[in-house]
Amino acid sequence: MRMPWPPCEEVQDVYKIDRDVCETAKQLWTVEGEPFCLAEIGDAAEGLDLMLAAAASVARFRAAYPDRRIENLKAYLRTAFRRLILEERRRKKRHLTLVDELPKNGGGEQRPQGFALIAVEGSQEKDALIAQVKRHMKAIDPRFLEVHEYREMGYTFERLARHYGMKPNHLRSWYSKKWNCLVKRLRKG
Repeated sequence: MRMPWPPCEEVQDVYKIDRDVCETAKQLWTVEGEPFCLAEIGDAAEGLDLMLAAAASVARFRAAYPDRRIENLKAYLRTAFRRLILEERRRKKRHLTLVDELPKNGGGEQRPQGFALIAVEGSQEKDALIAQVKRHMKAIDPRFLEVHEYREMGYTFERLARHYGMKPNHLRSWYSKKWNCLVKRLRKG
């Protein structure tokens, strides 16, 4: 799904980005940024947020160091954006998912008990799965479920942190701890 660049007036007001940085970022997003983020992280909405973050970072740098002139704004912005995208890709790669934890070959390997909730066959197994999920759902923090649903819809931690009145790194850390606890609970069965 294509993500159009927002109007520069809106970007300037919200992100405090200079007009020339905004125009350069818009051009970069349209020509190179969106295809690059789709290839690397597969999420145009998150890529747009990262491009806006890169543009805001460049604008802050220019404001903090007015005596330093950026000779090639487009190349500087491209580098900042690529670094953010590649860091996001590394972060996603490190993130545990239940499916990745399943044994690769379907041979005689025994699945861990907590992962019985994937590839269920037969009605008795399905009933057991439903009982297991209900038991675990009661123990899950409703706020974690809400944040997880927003993350599945493509919201970034930065955007959600503003909503919850937290710092993005605190929300990310809290979410990560809750996720790891859930994975451990599912592994135990």
